Amino acid sequence: MPTFIILIILSFAMFIYYRIRAWQIHAPYKKKWTVTKANMGLGAFMFFFGLNRLFIQASALSAIVCGVFILYGLFIIYYSIKAYRYYWPRMVEESRRSVTSNGQ
Repeated sequence: MPTFIILIILSFAMFIYYRIRAWQIHAPYKKKWTVTKANMGLGAFMFFFGLNRLFIQASALSAIVCGVFILYGLFIIYYSIKAYRYYWPRMVEESRRSVTSNGQ
C-alpha cells in the first residue's frame, strides 16, 4: 500500500534526522528530549512496517511476526511519549538557565 510506504519513509527519515541532531546537541536534557523524538520515529517505522507487511503477505507466521513488530512499535511510541512529557519541562528549564547564564 503506497500510503504505508510513504509513512514508513517519513518515519525513518524522522528517526535519522533526530538521531543525527542529537549528536550535535551538548545540553543533557535537550539531547535526551531529541533522542526521545528519534525513538518516536523508530516506533512509527516499526509500526507501519508491520502493518505494511501484514497487508502484503497474510500467512500465519507472517501475521505473528507482523504482530510483534506492531506491538513493539506501539510500545516504543507509548514510552517515548511518556519520556517526551518528562523531559520537556526539564529541557525548557535547562534552556532558561543557559540563556540567563550566558546573558550575565
